[in-house]
Amino acid sequence: MVTSEHPRFGLVPTGPAYDVAIERVKRLYPEALQVWNTIRRFQVYLPGVFPCDAASVEMQAVAGRMSAMLEQLDGFTVLLCPEWNVPLLASSASDGRLTNKKRYPTVTAYGPVDIQSFANAAKMFLDRNSWRTVTLMCDKINRWPLLSTVYFLLCQNVQMKLESDRQYSVNLIPFDSRNDTRYDVMLDSVRSRSRIVFVFTRPSVLREILVFIAPESTKQPTLGDVQWRSEDGRDDEAAFRAFQSTVLMYHPTPDLATSSPIFEAINEVSREKYNKTLTEDEQMNDVVICAYLSIATMAAVLNETYKRLDTLTTTEFSNLLRNRTYNLDILQNVYLDESGMKKGDIDFVRLNKTSGSFQKAWFYSTISKRFSVVSELASVWYNGTAPPDQPVCGFLNDKCYKRGDDKALLIAVVCSITAILLLVFGVFFNWRYHQMRDQNSLWWSIDMVPFNDDASAVTLPSSSTIAQEATSNDMLLKFQFKLRMYEKRVVWTEAVIPAVSRDSISRRSQMRKCLAAIRNFRSENVGQFIGIVIAPAFTYLVWEFGSHGCLRMLLDADSVQSRNVDLLTSMIWDLLEGLTYIQTSDLQFHGSCSSLTAMIDQRFCVKLCGFGSTKMLTILTGMNVASPADTIKLWMAPEMIQDSRHQGSKSADVYSVALVVLEIFTQCTPMNVVLENETSCFQAIQNLTSRINPRIPITADVPPMLQQLMRSCLLSNPKDRPTLKKFSDQFGRRFKKQGFIDKILSRLERYAEDLEAAVLAQTEELIKEQYVVDALLREMIPAEFVNRLRNKEAVPCESFDCATVFFSDLPEFGSICANSTPIQTIGLLNSVYSIFDVILEGYNVYKVETINDSYMTDAYATHIAVDESQATSSHWDTFWWSPDFYH
Repeated sequence: MVTSEHPRFGLVPTGPAYDVAIERVKRLYPEALQVWNTIRRFQVYLPGVFPCDAASVEMQAVAGRMSAMLEQLDGFTVLLCPEWNVPLLASSASDGRLTNKKRYPTVTAYGPVDIQSFANAAKMFLDRNSWRTVTLMCDKINRWPLLSTVYFLLCQNVQMKLESDRQYSVNLIPFDSRNDTRYDVMLDSVRSRSRIVFVFTRPSVLREILVFIAPESTKQPTLGDVQWRSEDGRDDEAAFRAFQSTVLMYHPTPDLATSSPIFEAINEVSREKYNKTLTEDEQMNDVVICAYLSIATMAAVLNETYKRLDTLTTTEFSNLLRNRTYNLDILQNVYLDESGMKKGDIDFVRLNKTSGSFQKAWFYSTISKRFSVVSELASVWYNGTAPPDQPVCGFLNDKCYKRGDDKALLIAVVCSITAILLLVFGVFFNWRYHQMRDQNSLWWSIDMVPFNDDASAVTLPSSSTIAQEATSNDMLLKFQFKLRMYEKRVVWTEAVIPAVSRDSISRRSQMRKCLAAIRNFRSENVGQFIGIVIAPAFTYLVWEFGSHGCLRMLLDADSVQSRNVDLLTSMIWDLLEGLTYIQTSDLQFHGSCSSLTAMIDQRFCVKLCGFGSTKMLTILTGMNVASPADTIKLWMAPEMIQDSRHQGSKSADVYSVALVVLEIFTQCTPMNVVLENETSCFQAIQNLTSRINPRIPITADVPPMLQQLMRSCLLSNPKDRPTLKKFSDQFGRRFKKQGFIDKILSRLERYAEDLEAAVLAQTEELIKEQYVVDALLREMIPAEFVNRLRNKEAVPCESFDCATVFFSDLPEFGSICANSTPIQTIGLLNSVYSIFDVILEGYNVYKVETINDSYMTDAYATHIAVDESQATSSHWDTFWWSPDFYH
């Protein structure tokens, strides 16, 4: 046992507790008595005070002094030291760093204050009352500069706990109660920051500060209990009122009925052995209790393991101490957690103003981590309710007006309301003005001059590949002669029969609203509404027509486009995007969505036209179609067919778009109609009354994931159909949203990358081939001629005043051939000419050719001097043939 002269943790407070604990456990566990007789207790006293951070350094010196003691011991040695590899019981350690089991694997700490539990309980208490703005007043008590007091450790831990949760606003005010006595200045600073204050200080200082919440340990040496009464009765009345809003946080105290004999024995040992008579606070405080607990818990484990003590490792013995609850004679429910730290429950104590004493109001369980109410004091506050997180008028009293300012406040309120009303009126007037201007405007009126009323004059552009596959008559029949020419381009029209005048249209408020909603359409998937033409016989509603026709024409055409899955999928997405735009506009629905009104532009994007036609036709004629035999009815929902005045709805659009999607997947038309055949169209419209459903069979061509979706969209009851958004979401799970042009560009990028790699590989092969060809050409003609020929340059004839021509000959070559095989003859020539080639590499001589056994070279004057030619000729003389060469 290592102790110091510290007045709280040193030899005098803790020594008697160790002595009494050891003697009592001998009587409690008689079966382990023989083990205890072999275990000796050594005590090392270090004068002075050393902090926890410097303890490991101090222990090195202690180790030297105790080495002789350790040599006398066998088995386990229990030392209060954090560095040696033995079971360590630190009876007064509260530092959370001891939970680091990599550094302290065998330490079991019996701290007098469970700092972590205090922080958890404080946060839970704040959460219970919805307090978020908190001030922490932390007492340093710098009597020992190197020693952090329990108060300051508590404050730091609570601060870190609250600041880890961003919803708290924490203000820190450190002070030293031994030097700072101007608490009024600190309280003025607190008053401007928060209403909820934690004070970490001594009980005597707490009474002077008079605050709301004060975390405090049970009893401390020489410090005493928290009291609101003073010895001289000064300020008792003010203190009594203040403490009614104060909450004290304690660890549970021992039961004196069972523990008083222990404290009396500690006092007796201290008087006899240490020559000191302990006061009540000195003999019964947290440090003394923890010293006793360290011996009592260790003895309890030794009593369980003394028969197998020799087989236990240090770590195993330390683990047996942990993660269990001890019911001891001095204190019940002592819990050591899995990290070897003593955990303590927390009592929240309030002042009972009836009895004038402090009583428990709340309880925090460390094991279950639950907060509970234990008495009616939990609901009793100074002003009847718990203090609010912030004052009603703010911390600086700047959020409330003073009495006498009612007139100014009334004027301010009236002015504010007037300004708001004027602003609202101005905005409404501006909106109404622009709305009426758009409605009364005749922007929709088209001049009759550029409009051709003759349907037979319709001609599609020659660039339209889809249109070229259909005859003009078939095209007009398909569209029921709804196509016209306007400004030399094809347009889609709906005829109003009988014709109505411009004034009749402009006088109808519903028509003005509908036209105003259509005017502002701006979407790449919605076509342009050109306007209304007042012709002599009919009135026409005019929309733009696709440069590549409509979707139905694409599906009917036997072309690559009609079978391209990516193109058709992107068109479905265009259709859904355009319909979503219309349904979110002021128009709210399309009304006549079909594959005939889905136009295809130059980029093969779908643009919806014909929107609003059912609404305008109903307003002008009382029918939602131009005529009873209109083929657009094949795509209309059942409710629109049954009621000819039904203008349309969002659910009816879902029905129509589902039929268009089925057309794309199955390549079929509604009711299998042949649009180019009048009889087929008439019969299909007549069959609509039989309510055939679905109008397009849902075959295996439809992806399985979409079949149920199609069935729900084609239900007769509009309320049972899904919304357009749900339709789009489910369709998007099967087909990724991507434009056709984007898909083409991505494919082109992949093709370009593959082509670049192929070209690079072919280029490398070409360079290799060119090298081989150049080498072969240089064997046949001079190198400078090879370069000229490659550059397609002329090769002029040259003449030289001096040149040397060399011919070689093999003597008796005919007889050699006659006596040799062909392979031998070739080998002879190859050997001789190879030697010639090697020799010529060292001279500027050109090899012209080899003819049978003759080797011809030349050297012209511009490259070789006469003496060099003579030298070369003399060099050839050394290679004249001899009969011995072949052999």
